[in-house]
Amino acid sequence: MENKLKDYLDSIFGPYSENQQVKEIKEELYTDLSEKLEELRKNGFDEEKAFNLAVKSIGDINELIEEITSKSRDLQMKIGMDLTYLNLKESDFKKIEAIQGKFDYSNLVKSDFSESNLTRSSFKCSNLEKCNFDNSNLSEANFHKSNLKGSTFEGSKIENTVFYYSELGNITFKDMLIIGANFKYSGLTNTNFINCTLINVSFKAELNKTFFKNCKMDKMTYAIIKGFRANIEDVIFI
Repeated sequence: MENKLKDYLDSIFGPYSENQQVKEIKEELYTDLSEKLEELRKNGFDEEKAFNLAVKSIGDINELIEEITSKSRDLQMKIGMDLTYLNLKESDFKKIEAIQGKFDYSNLVKSDFSESNLTRSSFKCSNLEKCNFDNSNLSEANFHKSNLKGSTFEGSKIENTVFYYSELGNITFKDMLIIGANFKYSGLTNTNFINCTLINVSFKAELNKTFFKNCKMDKMTYAIIKGFRANIEDVIFI
């Protein structure tokens, strides 16, 4: 019966196993329910009836767990969350404050980071295919060796952002100011920069299938993309 009780609590608390406060509640409930079971058995109830009555006595605890974990997530987001090595596919991170957040080695396919502050956050070696970064602050964020294919960055702040060795195919950067970004060794097939201003931006990759249209840029950035055979239309020097 103790194993059945443990399995029951595991089924409730499983999704929140990494939260220390929830762990403590689980341990307390296990002790309380064990004592309740023993008392019911002594009062003549059979094992099955005693178990059902004990479980019923604690009521619905899911709401309490959600409240605790929600507050913990909010705090973690503000001080620098650590979400490394996790499967977070299709997660809703819209409007979060995640300064210096850690999302390394995680599956974040189709997740929504729109309107978020991701300053100095790290996404090393993560799968970020088709993610939404629209209107987010990506200043000094690190996307080293990440898959960003098909993601969107409309209205995002890209300043000293690192895309080193990342996959950025089929992405359009439009009407954006891009300062000091590092695109070295990135996959940029069918990537478009339209009406963008590029200042001190680094490229070191084949750009013959990358398109720069109606962009403003400094002469050094222009020399680099021209040297890598980018498709360039109507550039204005600044």
